[in-house]
Amino acid sequence: MDFRFLIGDWQSRERHDLSSAHGPPLPNRKSQIKNQKYRAFTLVELMISIVLVLLLMIGVSQVFSLTGEAVSAGQTLADNVRSDRAAQSVFFRDISNTASDGPYMLLRSRPVAAFLNSADELSDRDGVVGTADFNGDGTETASAAAVYSHRSHRSDIFTFFARDFYRRQTGNDPDTFIADMASTEAVIWYGHLWLPNNVAAYSTDTLPGAGTAATNPNNRYASQWVLGRVAMLLREPTAGVIADRAGAPQFYYVRPPGPVTEQVLRPLSYNSQPNQAQSTTFLFHSRYDLAGTSIAGFSTILRELLATPSPALTANWWELLMLGAIPTGSTTTAARFRADPFFSVPPTPGAVARQVPLFVPQCSKFIVEYAGDYLNQDINPTSPTYGAITGNAFAPPNLTDGEIDFFIHPDTGERRIRWYGLPRNVDITDDTAAGPVITAGPTSRDVVPLRDFIGGTPAPFEKIGPPSSTTVTMPAAAGNYALTMGPGAIYTCAWGPDDIRPRMIRITMMVEDPDNRLPVGQTFEYVFTLP
Repeated sequence: MDFRFLIGDWQSRERHDLSSAHGPPLPNRKSQIKNQKYRAFTLVELMISIVLVLLLMIGVSQVFSLTGEAVSAGQTLADNVRSDRAAQSVFFRDISNTASDGPYMLLRSRPVAAFLNSADELSDRDGVVGTADFNGDGTETASAAAVYSHRSHRSDIFTFFARDFYRRQTGNDPDTFIADMASTEAVIWYGHLWLPNNVAAYSTDTLPGAGTAATNPNNRYASQWVLGRVAMLLREPTAGVIADRAGAPQFYYVRPPGPVTEQVLRPLSYNSQPNQAQSTTFLFHSRYDLAGTSIAGFSTILRELLATPSPALTANWWELLMLGAIPTGSTTTAARFRADPFFSVPPTPGAVARQVPLFVPQCSKFIVEYAGDYLNQDINPTSPTYGAITGNAFAPPNLTDGEIDFFIHPDTGERRIRWYGLPRNVDITDDTAAGPVITAGPTSRDVVPLRDFIGGTPAPFEKIGPPSSTTVTMPAAAGNYALTMGPGAIYTCAWGPDDIRPRMIRITMMVEDPDNRLPVGQTFEYVFTLP
C-alpha cells in the first residue's frame, strides 16, 4: 500500500480543518512583511518626551540639591553644637574658679557695625554698613546700636583672675614649643582676636570689622571673627628666674624694678615686655603665656598704684590693661591679643604660640552681662510693693537686701534676675510700631547700665566718663537707648580690689556660618554663678 498517499491526504484534510475553524488561510510571510506599514513618532511626541525627561532630570537634581543642602546645614549645625559644648565646658571651669580676691575684674562692651559676609556686602544697595533693609520694604534704614542684627554686633572683652591647674601652652625660643610647667593661678582673657592679613601683617586695618575686604581679608566680616581665650599663667620669680620642671629658665613678662609710677601695671599691662632682648615684643603679641607675678603680688601692685597721688595714673588705670581699644598715650595700635589661624611651615615656637588664643571661630557676637546685689528692694512676696527699690549700696545708708537684684514680670508675676551691661533689647513685649523701646523701667527686661537704677550716677566700677580716647560717654539715663545710644558707645566696668563684685555672669554668643549654609547664626546663652 502506498502510505505516502494516505499521509498526504491526512495533511491536506488537517489544513482544511484548521482553515475552516480559524478563518481563511494565513498569508505568506514575505507577503505580510511587504504589505505591513510602520508608524513613527511625530515631532510633537518627541518634544513632549524630551520635556518630560528634562522635568524628571530637574526634579532629581532638585532632590539631590536639597538633600545636599540639608546634609550640609546639619553638619554645620553639628559643628556649632560641638563648639558650643566645648566652649561651655571651658567657660564653666574658668568662671567657677574665679578668684574672689583677684586684684581686678574687667568688662568692656561695645557695639561694632560690620557686614556679616561678602554676600551681605555685595547685596547692600548703598554699601553703607550702618544701614540695611531690615523689614524688607525696599528702604534701607539705620540700625540701632542697641538692637543687634546681621549688621550690628557685639565685641566684648572680659578678664578676671582664677585658680585652677593651668599648663603652659607656649615655650622659649629657639626650639621649645611648649614648656613643661604649670601654675595654679592665672588671669583669664576673653575677647575677639586681632588677626593678620594674607601676608601675616597686623595693623589697625586687621582688627575685627576694620579696613576693607582688600586690607582686612581675614577679619573684616563678622562671620570671620574669632573669639579668643588666653590663660596667662602667674608665677612669682625667684631671684629673677622662673624655671620649668627640668630647671630650664623661662621667658616671661616681667615688671622691672623701680617705682610704681614708672612701671605702672606691668607685667599685666598692654605694653608689658618679656625678660629677654626683644624690645618689639609686647604682651598682646601672644608670644608667651607666663607672667612674673601672682594674685597676691599683683594685688599689691594695683593697690600701690591706686594709692599714688597722681590722677594721671589712677583716673583711668583700667585702660592700661587688655581692654581691646587704643589706650590713652599708648604707642601700640591696640590692646587686643594677636592670633594667626593659618599654620606656617616650617613651624616655629612663635608661630605656634599665635595659635594658642584661638577659641571659637566664626563668632559674630560675644556679649557679657552681670548681675549682683547692688539694690535694696522689697523682697516680701506678699507685699503690695514687692520688688520696689528703696536704696542701693552706693548711697547712705548703703544697704542692700542680700538678694540678687530682680524685677517682677508684669504678666506672670514671676521674679526674674535683673541683668546689667551695655544696653541691649531683650524685652520685645514693650516695643512699639515706631521701633524698639529700651529703658530702665521697673518691669523692663532690657539690659541697661546699673547707674540707671541708682539715681543716674555711675557706680564706682562703672567707668562711663569722663570721656578719653577709649571711653565714650553713655547717653543720659532714663532715655530710650534704641534712639539715643550711638554706635561708638563703650561701657566699661572695672572692679578693683574693694569694689562689689558681680554674683552672676551671663554670656551670649552667636556662631555664624561663613558659607551661608544656615540662614541665621546659632545663638548660645550661658549663665554662671561666681564663687
